[in-house]
Amino acid sequence: MNYDNFCSLWFDALKSASFPSSFPLWPTENVDTKTMDRSYSIIIHWPSSVQLEGRFNVTASLGWNWDSLLSARFSTTEEDMLMQIFGDFDIHENTEQPWLRVDISLNAIVSYKHPMPLPYESTWRSWVSEVYSQVSPIFGNEESKSGEEGGTLTWCGEPEARFQCAQSGELFLMGVNLSAFQGINLPRQWDHPDKWDEGPEQQIDDFFKRVKTLLQAWDDSLRFLYTR
Repeated sequence: MNYDNFCSLWFDALKSASFPSSFPLWPTENVDTKTMDRSYSIIIHWPSSVQLEGRFNVTASLGWNWDSLLSARFSTTEEDMLMQIFGDFDIHENTEQPWLRVDISLNAIVSYKHPMPLPYESTWRSWVSEVYSQVSPIFGNEESKSGEEGGTLTWCGEPEARFQCAQSGELFLMGVNLSAFQGINLPRQWDHPDKWDEGPEQQIDDFFKRVKTLLQAWDDSLRFLYTR
């Protein structure tokens, strides 16, 4: 499982997910010439609900960092990697399964055509409560850790907001965002015929299903910001 293999599976799953907006633009891929780490990011646009009248531009930024250690590990087998590290052909111990952290950033930017005054405190409480009860649990912290058999590591942060102060001194809401991530287990390459790891195809498919559910819940939560 190298970078190109993972990108191919990722692209197929993204296409199969059938997001309601137009298909995302080509991703941004970069290589750090010092560390040889490779980064990948893509933005998915989500059509805001009719109730919001286009007041928010809703997107999800997805990305990961494929570091040089992963590239080096997947250039050979686990047995050869152990031999290179310990200098002993007789070492055939199990290794921990590698995993890739996929970051998610949900964004809702207020349209410049519909400037939004700072909501009341009660409005903020209602919105934050909705986020914590309906949005965050979708990628909330799970007990099982990535790397364990059948385990998945997920995390969701706290909602944040951005403001702008007008010349009059009035505060206007510019946008809100929420960060999360999921770990995806990567299959090791073994020489031993009895050792194998399940591929990440199902994990990636499940990831995009979660992202769709997450975007819908995020979009639905924004209506709570209109009860000023």
